[in-house]
Amino acid sequence: MLSSSAFALFVVGTIHKFKTLKMAGVAILATVLASKVGKRNLRRLILMILLFLVSACWKAKSCFSQNWSSPMRVSPESTEAYGPQLVVDREGRVWCGWSGLHGVYTSYYENNTWSTPEEAIPESIYTAGWGGITVDTAIRVWVVTSNDVRCFVAYRENNEWSNVDTVPYHGFFPHCIADSSGNFWVAFINGWEVFSCYYNDAEGWSDTMRVSPTNDSSLIGFSVQDMTIDADGKPWCLFQGSGDTGYVYVTSYDGEKWNPPIFTVQMPWEDKLRGVGIHANYDGSIWVVWKENMRLHISKYMDSQWSDIKEIDDVSSGSDLISDLQNKVWCFWVHYPSPYPLLYSIWNGNEWSPAKVVDSLGGVSYTAVYDSHRDRIWLAWESTREGYPAAYTMYTKATSIEENKNTGVLKLRLFENTPNPFWENTQIQYQISKPAQITLKIYSVSGQLVKTLVNKKEMISDIHKTYWKGQDNAGNEVPSGIYFCTVETKDFSQTKKLVFLNY
Repeated sequence: MLSSSAFALFVVGTIHKFKTLKMAGVAILATVLASKVGKRNLRRLILMILLFLVSACWKAKSCFSQNWSSPMRVSPESTEAYGPQLVVDREGRVWCGWSGLHGVYTSYYENNTWSTPEEAIPESIYTAGWGGITVDTAIRVWVVTSNDVRCFVAYRENNEWSNVDTVPYHGFFPHCIADSSGNFWVAFINGWEVFSCYYNDAEGWSDTMRVSPTNDSSLIGFSVQDMTIDADGKPWCLFQGSGDTGYVYVTSYDGEKWNPPIFTVQMPWEDKLRGVGIHANYDGSIWVVWKENMRLHISKYMDSQWSDIKEIDDVSSGSDLISDLQNKVWCFWVHYPSPYPLLYSIWNGNEWSPAKVVDSLGGVSYTAVYDSHRDRIWLAWESTREGYPAAYTMYTKATSIEENKNTGVLKLRLFENTPNPFWENTQIQYQISKPAQITLKIYSVSGQLVKTLVNKKEMISDIHKTYWKGQDNAGNEVPSGIYFCTVETKDFSQTKKLVFLNY
């Protein structure tokens, strides 16, 4: 028979297990009810079952408050796909690129489905160093890969892939990024040192530039790990050092040269730093994440100094950082030990949230991207659930239900226009948190009004966009130079600098 003491132990165990005020309240309520119905075992059993169900419901609610889509396979069946990566173009299409056994393939997400994969770099070119995918200001999708001595690139324009081009310098294990000035950047290893170059339509390929300096043998580059573009449109590079001790370095390009690397972390080489990444937030901060002693570490660089290092969780492999339009930074990693679930935490400006589970997907090489057009966080990873590596993706809404409810105070945000500089037209995006009267105007450096692009009440709390073609209110083309874009409501205003090139 079930005794009162046994039931009491059950209640205490429930409180200890869930450690929440809600669970304690349920347990106390169940105790009171049990005392009123007497000592009949059947009623106690019913109460115990109800208590378990309520507890399970609350637990499920906390685990799945961020609703993720079902995993979607991108790569074709029975074909191998390695290291999938994501990027979002200016039209709102999410692109996924990956390496096959030899060639490079891409697919894009549109109208709620992934397109038929396209061959960007053919299998006839042996590729051993898949380097990534990016989108430039002309909405061209670029991919880069390498063999043992050369880097190869191709781009997609007007629905067709270009012929494969060879980066005119020896190198391997590349990474790529596109800046706001229309340059397509490639960083790579040559002789265990880090170099870079860029391509644009006006100049072609630039001269090669050394990223890792030569005056310190400890700064020999072992691998280029990641690249990002900051709020001013400049590229940053993160590379991992070699030698007896492992280093992770961050450096930025100032418009003429790469700055001396910023020391971030030094650990014995046997610790095998892996899963490092770099991300530039909209507020100008630079975030770095790395694995050290099987622990996930994160640090932020802002106002010329690094923040205190934060240890987040036990990590098995892989990590990535992204940020959304609310300036929240999302960190993803694979938890250690088995079954190696994918977890994430969100930085709200003050602290990291408790880790949450995306899913026990059983994959590797996770990468993330933010889709500002639909306010979505996208994930891509390499899964072996079918016995061979395949590319999968899934997404979630970046703004939670609770955040959507918090619209009592108007929030206004003006984003960096793209492209910038520009010579034909540029896209300007702004976001409001609730309906408001909006004006968006272009001014000259002397403060004179040049063009009114928006003057209306926006009824939808969302991201809005408009375009400026370098013309004034009379339809005349303005001269080349610096202009200022200002978005205003009754109580708020924000301004961004634009550069117009009137060729």
